[in-house]
Amino acid sequence: MRYFLFAYEQLIEALWYLFYSTEVSFKRFLIELSSVCSTRVDNEEKRRSACL
Repeated sequence: MRYFLFAYEQLIEALWYLFYSTEVSFKRFLIELSSVCSTRVDNEEKRRSACL
């Protein structure tokens, strides 16, 4: 589990460095990423509850 979290952190940092480092700080990138992920999860939960 510890290796997975380390690899995941490295992947996120690499994505930020390659695509967003000149636009936004790493901390802001993580906050925005968290917000987008939460919105997607909420939308999926609403979609599933509407189908029931």
